[in-house]
Amino acid sequence: MECSYKRREPARPPALPTLKPKIKVAFASGTDDLNARLIEHMRQMFPELPLYVVAEFQPTGADLKWIRYNANRGFENLARCRAAFRGKSIRLAGVMLVPNVPFRAMRLMALLLAPRNFLAFNENLNHFMLRPRSIPAIARHIAGCRGDGRRHVRRAKRFAESESSDCQSVSAVSALSRRSRAHV
Repeated sequence: MECSYKRREPARPPALPTLKPKIKVAFASGTDDLNARLIEHMRQMFPELPLYVVAEFQPTGADLKWIRYNANRGFENLARCRAAFRGKSIRLAGVMLVPNVPFRAMRLMALLLAPRNFLAFNENLNHFMLRPRSIPAIARHIAGCRGDGRRHVRRAKRFAESESSDCQSVSAVSALSRRSRAHV
């Protein structure tokens, strides 16, 4: 009796997936001094990973890889970043979340490029990731920003009041000088 089935060759083991090299990215979305502090802080986190910086102006440091950000070019910036990060995996994407700095589009771009590795920093370099366990830190950040906003509004009101009182005193002085000139 002959076997009707053929003997199969042993299956080859599946090819191991090639792992993409990991990088970290600092999105310079704060003031100049805060951006410098962010870059230094990001250098210390996972020091073995190369650091890319997305910024309007080239940062100082020979080890940094700069990706130019142009505030007037929305989707062009995203395409430029995707091209620079092609073949790489973003391990950390650090972003400065400070009020009164007009880089919302850059922050959104960081979130789109690395939603699971988005690392938000405040002006004190306290940071949090978008994770359920970070909800208390996120709430503190939001409460702090809201408090900053209230503080700015109060400061603006005081400034406006002082300006109006200064204007009133200047107008009173000018009225007195006009009267004195009229009597002469």
